[in-house]
Amino acid sequence: MLANETSPSWDTLFTEAATQHGNFTAKQAADHWISRQLVQKYLANGQIRRVLRGVYAFNRYPDHENAGLAALWLWARGEGVFSHETALALHEISDVLPTTTTMILPSAWRSRRLRIPEQLTVHWGEVPARDLRWLEAIPLTSPRRTIQDCIDARMSPETIEDAIADALGESQITEVEATELGESLESSYLSEPDSI
Repeated sequence: MLANETSPSWDTLFTEAATQHGNFTAKQAADHWISRQLVQKYLANGQIRRVLRGVYAFNRYPDHENAGLAALWLWARGEGVFSHETALALHEISDVLPTTTTMILPSAWRSRRLRIPEQLTVHWGEVPARDLRWLEAIPLTSPRRTIQDCIDARMSPETIEDAIADALGESQITEVEATELGESLESSYLSEPDSI
C-alpha cells in the first residue's frame, strides 16, 4: 500500500493539470511522486512540453485559448492576478487588443530576483478578495478595479470611457461605480501637468 502512495502518478497529475488548461508545475509533479528525471524523460519523448521556467503542459490536453494565461499564473505560484488591458479583454469591456499580458504581483515580490517572462508586464500591488474574479482557472481583477487600474496607468481616455460604457451596459458595474470611475478619469486627466 505504501509503495502505491509513493509511486509516480501521471494520471492524477493529468487530472490536476486539467483544471489548469493542461498545465502543471515542477512542484505539482513532485507532489505526485514524479521525479525531475521522469519529467525530463517525458519531455524527451514528447508527452509533455516546457511552457515556462518550472511550468509544463501535457501535449495530449486539447488546446485552450487561455492555456497561456494559466501557465503564467502557475509561473507566479498562484499569487498573480491578471489586470489592466488583459482583464479588459477577458471581461470583454472594450475593443482593446493587448500586445502583452498584464498581471499584478504582490508588492512583497518586488525585492525577489525574478525572471519575468518576456510576454508579461508586471504591476506591483495587492488585490483584495472584493476585487478578484475568476474566469475558469484564470484569476483577474473585477471590472471596477480593472477600469480604475487603467485610469491609474493613464491609458487612453477614449478606451476607458468605452470600458465604462461597456461594463455598465453589461451590468458588470453599477451606475454608482460608473459615475465614480468617470469622476476618477476626469480628475486624473485634469491633474496632468500642462504640456509645454
